[in-house]
Amino acid sequence: MNGITAFWRILVLAAGLFLITGCAEDGETAPSDDGAAAEGATADGAEVAAAAPPPVPDIGGRRDWSGPLAAAAVDLTVTARDQRGWDILWQLVGQPQPGPLPDAAMAVGVFIGSRPTAGFAVNITDVQPGETGITVRYAETTPQDPDIAAQQITAPYTVRLLSLTDQPVTFIAGQR
Repeated sequence: MNGITAFWRILVLAAGLFLITGCAEDGETAPSDDGAAAEGATADGAEVAAAAPPPVPDIGGRRDWSGPLAAAAVDLTVTARDQRGWDILWQLVGQPQPGPLPDAAMAVGVFIGSRPTAGFAVNITDVQPGETGITVRYAETTPQDPDIAAQQITAPYTVRLLSLTDQPVTFIAGQR
């Protein structure tokens, strides 16, 4: 497949995933502050015991996958809540999926687009569930000395399994 055909195929996959799973750019799905009480407290300020979240399903003991080269060399965040979304997510990664999406699980993926050298990476640093949605924080790691990094195009990605919810997911980028 030539480069132009591959580009359009990835672009179509990314657009389809966006439409299917309701993905958004950073901040677009940020929960609104509607004056609701903070998690763990009632309107009168009394503390309420928070229910323990269900255990996160895994595939072969793993919940996280990442690498230096995704097929989709675009800046994109993805939420996959069903098998179809999971299939598309792994097409964007460009590798066979590690297994079917477990029952009661969803996945989030972060693609940071192409980078000029080796040494770049992306990691999910925190996942915070809240009453109005889930916040996924991620950070890009850059090479310590780009002058001595291998001169090759990379496109880092990371994927993480989470417990299934229908709440909106907000992605927040950071830098390390």
